[in-house]
Amino acid sequence: WNDLVDAYTATHMHSADAPALHDVEVAAKISWTGGPLYNTCGYQGCSKLESLPSEFMLCSKCKQTRFCSRECFKKSWRAQHKHVCGTDEAEPMLASQIACNDIMKYLGTAISQSGMI
Repeated sequence: WNDLVDAYTATHMHSADAPALHDVEVAAKISWTGGPLYNTCGYQGCSKLESLPSEFMLCSKCKQTRFCSRECFKKSWRAQHKHVCGTDEAEPMLASQIACNDIMKYLGTAISQSGMI
């Protein structure tokens, strides 16, 4: 997938109105774990984005969610993360991955309700 993103950027990033290469990589590239290559802080009150892949600290318990600082981890733990730590909700995803999952759920429900399976 990332090779396709690289091929796209190599051929489409030359126009004046093209988005910055880094912006395309952040929006589209995936890591070897299947989540985004560049993560945002896992604390919902923080919108910091990694400037390098795997720059942020990883939750030592679930090893899924990344935090930009110990302070953000502590705030998130109390408010949210301890309730989702280790579940699918803790796994970061790109917007495109969320959209694909939603479509697959919808199609699965539609097919099962139609009696096709």
